[in-house]
Amino acid sequence: MPRNKPNIVITGGTRGLGFYTAKYLSKLGWNLIIIDISPRACSVYKENKNIKEVQSKLSNNNNVNFYFGDLTKEQVRDIARKNNLETADEPESMEICFIADNNYKRFIKEYQVDCDWNECGKYFASSKIEDEIKVKEFSKLLSKINYKNEILYQNDLKKRLGTEFYKVALYTYGGILINPAKLARSMISALPQNVNIYENSTLIKWSKQNKKIYALINKHNLISDKIIFCSNGFLNLLGVKKRYSFPLTLTASMTRQLTEKEFESIGQPKEWGILPVRPMGATVRMTKDRRILIRNTVENKKPNFMDNNDLTKNLKYHKIGLKKRFPSLPGDIVENTWSGVVCRSGNGSQIFEKIDKNNFLIY
Repeated sequence: MPRNKPNIVITGGTRGLGFYTAKYLSKLGWNLIIIDISPRACSVYKENKNIKEVQSKLSNNNNVNFYFGDLTKEQVRDIARKNNLETADEPESMEICFIADNNYKRFIKEYQVDCDWNECGKYFASSKIEDEIKVKEFSKLLSKINYKNEILYQNDLKKRLGTEFYKVALYTYGGILINPAKLARSMISALPQNVNIYENSTLIKWSKQNKKIYALINKHNLISDKIIFCSNGFLNLLGVKKRYSFPLTLTASMTRQLTEKEFESIGQPKEWGILPVRPMGATVRMTKDRRILIRNTVENKKPNFMDNNDLTKNLKYHKIGLKKRFPSLPGDIVENTWSGVVCRSGNGSQIFEKIDKNNFLIY
């Protein structure tokens, strides 16, 4: 490998984002060391059939090295035992997602899930023409990794979205819109028999005593060997990673189903989804059954406190946002308003951490 070029290690480099990162950096002539879990991993997302195909798609192949482990799992465990590592006999980790291989399309086909799956792409849009600079920069980045996209302006956007509110947008092909509630319910029904789910069960407090976890859930005590915290914005309330993350409360509204006349007045657009170009901007969606969803408020407040007064206040912002985008529609068409909590860490990263032998943290 040339010594005058940077040396880069890319994990998961035969598929997905890792592969496209490798593809881009290989064009720059950088020295790449690509690591993945197995030779078969490259075919997970159907981008490549085998390692030879991965290599053929990378520029400057002489600057790319692939490494495959030559030890079995049991041999690795033997080495760990000889070195007295506590992980030597730990059970293998599994995917933390409900869908083990992260292949939602396979899951939906196999279980015949009705979740309004629509591979219609998505829009990153702005009502400010000055954001054209950001849109072009994003388009250039996506094009470098061969992600198909298209820049659209007000006239074309009006035809597609039914509103002339947006001045510029980046349309990305391949994005998928779904009904998340339908997908979640179907994933729960597909869980194995040894998994029990309890809804509306709040963890009030917890403690560790004699290598056991004691948890107070509503008015009931639960004793377990281990606990995994996946509570995101509620972690502070549980005394876990108090200074690492902060909760953000989002509020959204959805209209009733538009009448035929109302739908015609906005051009009868097909289903679409919009994400904002600017951070914390409005997220808007037209559903397949002619409803409009809008989320345009973000608040940093206690995650378990959102009363009707707060919802009513934010509903006003939702109605203003809808009127700006669809002035021909009535002002009283909102049918539901709700809130939810997301979490941001200090550096914007996710965590999968072992706190101690019994406690794990994921967010």
